Amino acid sequence: MKNLFFALLVMLAAAPARAETGLATGGRDVVITREVKGRVVAVASDIRLEALVAGDVVVWGGDLSFGPSGSVGGNVWILWGEVLAPRDRPLPVAGSVSTPGSLLRLYLSEMEKAPWDEGARA
Repeated sequence: MKNLFFALLVMLAAAPARAETGLATGGRDVVITREVKGRVVAVASDIRLEALVAGDVVVWGGDLSFGPSGSVGGNVWILWGEVLAPRDRPLPVAGSVSTPGSLLRLYLSEMEKAPWDEGARA
């Protein structure tokens, strides 16, 4: 089952990540030293950002760390890994950071609402 999810994620993530607009990797740690205009997807890999990633960053089974100029213009999704925040500045992510724990909290908060309550998601 885990291999099926792995294969599905790689296929979905790699298709839109063309060389000129994004990056997809599996099993190889990557250091981003030039701006990436699209998304970065890594499976079983660590990512170190030393430059801007204008899109989203998805890391499954690895860690995401930031250098002095590293930042994310979109959202960050981390599954089975950690976000290692820079020590001298706030987390440089323009969008949201989603981890299994944050998604669980969102799910549980929605379960406490009745579908007809204002603000409940359909």
